[in-house]
Amino acid sequence: MHTPPAPGLLSGEHIALIAKGVSAIVAACDAGLRPSVMRAVGSTVSPDGACITVYLMRQQSGQLLQDISRSGRLAVVFSEPSTHRTLQVKADSVQARPAHESDLPVLRRYRESMERELGLIGFAPQFVRAMLAFRPQDLVALSFAPREAYDQTPGPRAGMALAGPAGSLPEVAAAPAATEPSALEAGTWPRSGVVLGAIRPCLEGAIPAMMATCARDGTPNVAYLSQVYHVDEQHVALSFQFFNKTRQNILAHPLACVLVLHPATAQFYRLHLRYLRTETTGAAFEAMKAQLAGIASHSGMADVFTLRGSDIYAVLAIESIDGEPLPAPPARCGMLGAVRCCSERLARAGTMDELLQAVLASLTDGLDVRHAMVLMLDEAAQRLYTVASCGYATSGLGSEIAVGDGVIGVAARERTPVRILHMTTAYLYSSAVRSSLRADAPDLELGTDIPYPGLALPHSQLAVPILAAGRLLGVLFVESPQAQQFSYEDEDVMVAIAGHLGATLALAQAAGEQAEAAPAAVVAAPAAPSGATLVVRRYTANDSIFVNDAYLIKGVAGAIFWKLVRDYSQQGRTEFTNRELRLDGALGLPDITDNLEARLLLLQRRLAEQARGVHIEKTGRGRFRLVVQRPLDLVEVP
Repeated sequence: MHTPPAPGLLSGEHIALIAKGVSAIVAACDAGLRPSVMRAVGSTVSPDGACITVYLMRQQSGQLLQDISRSGRLAVVFSEPSTHRTLQVKADSVQARPAHESDLPVLRRYRESMERELGLIGFAPQFVRAMLAFRPQDLVALSFAPREAYDQTPGPRAGMALAGPAGSLPEVAAAPAATEPSALEAGTWPRSGVVLGAIRPCLEGAIPAMMATCARDGTPNVAYLSQVYHVDEQHVALSFQFFNKTRQNILAHPLACVLVLHPATAQFYRLHLRYLRTETTGAAFEAMKAQLAGIASHSGMADVFTLRGSDIYAVLAIESIDGEPLPAPPARCGMLGAVRCCSERLARAGTMDELLQAVLASLTDGLDVRHAMVLMLDEAAQRLYTVASCGYATSGLGSEIAVGDGVIGVAARERTPVRILHMTTAYLYSSAVRSSLRADAPDLELGTDIPYPGLALPHSQLAVPILAAGRLLGVLFVESPQAQQFSYEDEDVMVAIAGHLGATLALAQAAGEQAEAAPAAVVAAPAAPSGATLVVRRYTANDSIFVNDAYLIKGVAGAIFWKLVRDYSQQGRTEFTNRELRLDGALGLPDITDNLEARLLLLQRRLAEQARGVHIEKTGRGRFRLVVQRPLDLVEVP
């Protein structure tokens, strides 16, 4: 006999969500309060919501089924992958039976629905079929009447009861810092010989991880995780953003079980974890904070969607779960060779232009990167401007992004790499949190969406800060229209390349300053300008430059160009040095650390793009020539 359902517990909308056929995750716990968790391969609900049935594979869910049989309790999370709209139901009486032939049409409809849902976020039908594969003779149907239901959509409302007064979670004192588990304790968990490093792709978040915990009274709970971070081979860090039921359970009882899925093979793994401590500083926290901020910034939630801490867990055991996974993709090779090739190209480069081209060519040839850009920092304005790019319909030279905005801006602000492998999943998750925040606090001011730079619809992005002697010079950025394109190995390679680029840029700048002392070479007098007059307008408010009504450049680079054309018009000068520009207080260069070479390169490339009859030629280290082929008319606009 089922325990009768709580009257009016599930609304028509909730019943429709379950009936549609969405992701279903089942959790329970044993007498020792050790949680167990597994994905259901199907589910169904009665029209009135009084009875829910989920289907599990016995071979995948042995401990879970034992725990449910012992306690009669379970928790199930139903989540719509395309929106992250999520519902958790709990029951204290469950009826288990072998699946019948009549259940197979239900399972087929469920699989078809999941194929549609996951197809919306970029997963192929064969991946879904592998994820939900089952053997009919091994299926168990679990039917129950829901006694509790909770809004589990990611955000501050996650864990809020749907029926009765929601109230707030009771305060729980933070657990004292735990010690590392003993060998005896670690040995009590199921083991499969899998090491954490071998399953790092499962921690990337393309398919969100699910975490099961247990309350002191034995009630299971299951929730989505926004981040699982690889700390080392014995530890992971999980994100702490909101004080919810999961957080309450962990502080009261430190054991957890996390279900992860390989994004290419659909192989499941269970991580058995023990909570140790929460960190609010350090490498793991900073990396997780930057990753979260990069996502949040694009959905206008940089000020509210923040990381409160990194919860550090010891990995007690890793289970490889029986299934029918897809073949593993071939292992990548030649990553170190790509770094070597880039290093050799940078060593041969003699100018900043050659350095940037060497990096972009190395990314294209060695890592098969098709879309990349290099942005340099304007320290005074706290903005990054594009000086080189490849793979885009237009170069985007001179385009800007503020420090702190999006993946690029956050990588610059935090001075740490930011990598997002599945932009669709990440954006949907943050959008779900945004909706939850709106519902929880209608008057809360959230920022406006920030459009992605570069590709209109990127699916993978990686931004790495360019540093030299601890000083931020800019950001190296790559992206792809395909999901899961940049692994942690790509990140390692990009960090190495960005570090080498930063060092060589600093050396090139220092060498250029020394070379400026050398006497200038004697050059022939330039040909007299001819043709139609070019009208050059300078808007003094922000040093914007327009040539024949076409925008050229602004800011410091605009001020530099105005000085060049003014000196040419008034004095006939065509030969200039970086040093004189740096010493000219009227240009507003912040200080000697400002990357003047980058601004000159940007100006040179913008002039070449417009091909208006004015361009810049390098004549040596720290020296250049203004070439004017048409008469100029200079106009200043207040």
